[in-house]
Amino acid sequence: KKQGGFSLVELGVVLLIITVLGLVLAPRVQGYMLKGKVKGASDELTQAVVRLNANRTTGSSDFASATTKELVKVLTPSSAFELVDGSTPTVTHKLSNAGGTVTFGPGTLLAANDAGLVTIGGVDESICQDLANSLSATAVSLGVNGTTAKNTAASPQVPYNSTTATNSCTTGSGNTITLLIRP
Repeated sequence: KKQGGFSLVELGVVLLIITVLGLVLAPRVQGYMLKGKVKGASDELTQAVVRLNANRTTGSSDFASATTKELVKVLTPSSAFELVDGSTPTVTHKLSNAGGTVTFGPGTLLAANDAGLVTIGGVDESICQDLANSLSATAVSLGVNGTTAKNTAASPQVPYNSTTATNSCTTGSGNTITLLIRP
């Protein structure tokens, strides 16, 4: 009698096809999962910026004492952010497969310490443009990897340019988005 079933070669071919498909599709699936976090992360950062600006006045050097500890106090732990409020307060994000950090400190628009600087490091290429676009309304000045995509404090003003932001995003998870904020 001949038994039915698959040979080892047939099973090997099927496993090879499944492996190749997995390798090809995995980055896309991860990219879609990261894109799903952009709106929530952007909304949370926007709310944090409102709180960070709450007791400050435009044109002063109120941001001289700005620290990440202050950001830890106004940001909420979520699917996008993890907070550690210890001797060295830190904010980590889940906006890349490798993770990254968010820091807050003094920044300069027109005079020293007249703005707060929010730095989001380790942003994945699949969401770099979307995150920059969604945070553009929150910031007075926005940069991607050191290139200014918006600066409404400059003379003449530089309105947000999504093409500049997109072209400044690089391959991988090493993108940095900076926001200069003030009341």
